Amino acid sequence: MKKFLVFVFCFQILLQANETSELFKKAQEFENIGDTVNAMRLYKQIAQNSLNQQNQILNNNDTNTTVAIVKPEQNLEKLILQNSQEPKDDEIQNILGLRLYHLNYLLPVSYSQNRPTNGKSRFETKFQFSVQKPLMTNAFKLNETLGIAYTQTSWWQTSSDSAPFRESNYKPEIYIDFDTQNSLKMLNISNIRAGLLHESNGKDKENSRSWNRLYAQARFDLGTLSVTPRIWSIVGDTNDNKNIENYIGVGDVNFSFAFKDHILNTMIRNNLHFDKTNRGAAQFDWLFPIFSTGIYGYVQFFTGYGESLIDYNKHTNKIAVGFTLLR
Repeated sequence: MKKFLVFVFCFQILLQANETSELFKKAQEFENIGDTVNAMRLYKQIAQNSLNQQNQILNNNDTNTTVAIVKPEQNLEKLILQNSQEPKDDEIQNILGLRLYHLNYLLPVSYSQNRPTNGKSRFETKFQFSVQKPLMTNAFKLNETLGIAYTQTSWWQTSSDSAPFRESNYKPEIYIDFDTQNSLKMLNISNIRAGLLHESNGKDKENSRSWNRLYAQARFDLGTLSVTPRIWSIVGDTNDNKNIENYIGVGDVNFSFAFKDHILNTMIRNNLHFDKTNRGAAQFDWLFPIFSTGIYGYVQFFTGYGESLIDYNKHTNKIAVGFTLLR
């Protein structure tokens, strides 16, 4: 009996839709010849029919038919635009499927307290480009994602006459990422990642720097505070920089705190030598919104060792100002 009622109800809707179409055509004809009175009369009748149809839908909820209803206070145009134009989370990516990874930024003004290697200028421009590309998802049924990533950080001597690039560090990597929001929710661990990271500066002879690391990290989300500790182990040789681990350390931890529209981030790393050979670094970031553009102002302060590979064993204090893109 219910199936029969649903059939009758649907047939009635089709008849009403056909009637509405005919009324709309007549209203357009009146409007085209300048008869706005009759045109408005028919438009009102169409609107009344539509309201009657919605009332019928509301009164037939007991037929177990699921119906999508737009609340009167909702902006219908906005809802249509969201459904047709606004991408879902898994559709946000561009045609290559690239996603932002680490911060992508341009710091036009950068000043180092110590003069860089080879007597270059203390004033320079620093920028970073960082993307990741997921390749496979849930292949092992562990809610994991296997992907690749690439980060490039460059130091550009824009204050010099010929504006050479003093240094560029290239960091390709392969990673496996586990979404643990459900399995480790009690521990506030939302993500675990492991990967193989290569880093080099693309130079040769005495200026060559490169090393490979296996790393593992976890992200703890504590309200507006995220804590991401990471440890690594060197694989392969480090002939270009045999003692790099003594300066850059065996791991780091990132603290990210969101306050209103501002983001404060702190990175700390250390070699865990509790004696006079203790070395490490810290970086402090302040990100603040510039209107509603998705572009944030960015102030970066670095102190310690390893700001760039070429100067991994040279302590520096450096401040830079510029912009970063978060979406």
